[in-house]
Amino acid sequence: MEYYFTYFIVFKSNENGFSGPIVLFRNLESVKKNTNGTMHLLDDDLNGTLGAIEYIMHLPRNEFDVYDLDEEFMASSYDTPHQIVLVPDYVLVNLKIDNIAPTMFILTEDCSKDIKNNCEKRKPLLGTYYTHELSQELIKKQWEKIWLSKRTNDFEFEAVKDINIHFRLEGEKLKALPALYISRQFGKANDLLFEIFNCSEIEKKCIDIQWKNISHLNALISMKKKGITCWDDKVYDDEIVKQMYKFDISVVITFPGIPKSQKKYGLSACILSENEKQAIRIMGVHRAIARGGILMELSCAEEELYKKYGELEQRCKNGTNNKYVWKTFSDLGKATW
Repeated sequence: MEYYFTYFIVFKSNENGFSGPIVLFRNLESVKKNTNGTMHLLDDDLNGTLGAIEYIMHLPRNEFDVYDLDEEFMASSYDTPHQIVLVPDYVLVNLKIDNIAPTMFILTEDCSKDIKNNCEKRKPLLGTYYTHELSQELIKKQWEKIWLSKRTNDFEFEAVKDINIHFRLEGEKLKALPALYISRQFGKANDLLFEIFNCSEIEKKCIDIQWKNISHLNALISMKKKGITCWDDKVYDDEIVKQMYKFDISVVITFPGIPKSQKKYGLSACILSENEKQAIRIMGVHRAIARGGILMELSCAEEELYKKYGELEQRCKNGTNNKYVWKTFSDLGKATW
């Protein structure tokens, strides 16, 4: 039985050659043209996929997301990301994905009708859509569709609490998604959404909510291990305080920036574009959802940091000096904050 969902995003590509994960640029003018002078060389072809990736991160990662899980089952998830595959349109025709059950295809607006027909023939569980067709109402319908397709299972779980409560989060509010997955299990989705839409500092609020979520989960697990079968307010109050002091949460940090050497060749912009900012946030949220953690966004790294890291790297090539290494780390810490 396939427990994980695989989402495909198909985009119109201006290049017809295959590239591996590491690309060696030999034509600097081509690089400038395809990346539009962005700081981190984000390919223009990918700009249309960003909203689709954000949309997918609102959907279940696997079928367990639609089930009402017990505490130990929830805690057993160590690293559970969304499986999202970005595919250039010209590759899709020849792509061998017959061994993968596609959960959904999303096409950028410039993909042809032939490409859409090709996707539909593969009969994805949640269908095939252009990006303009994605909506908050569709998120709700797709959660329901997954539940209806998976409710006759070997586990006999009930539907997750708040399975019908969904809101399409965008911009900085996207950082609430990691907490939403756990809040939904506790029947607190509405509470989270109310707090997120009524606060001025989204990141701090997300950290606070997830801190309480994880502490609550760990308190319940601890009580269960102690053999407590009936609810006891006093025991819980003592346990939740202990867990809150531990602050046992995965923290994902995004820290954009480029070294001076990259700017020297005229490849990169000095200012982070809105598309790149969105892409970096997406990567951070994706990781935080997988780890059930929180996302902290830092502003662009200063040149001094790259200079210090470069000096440290050069010095360590000929052996390490503990005093120098620790002083450099101290300097880096001061420069960061």
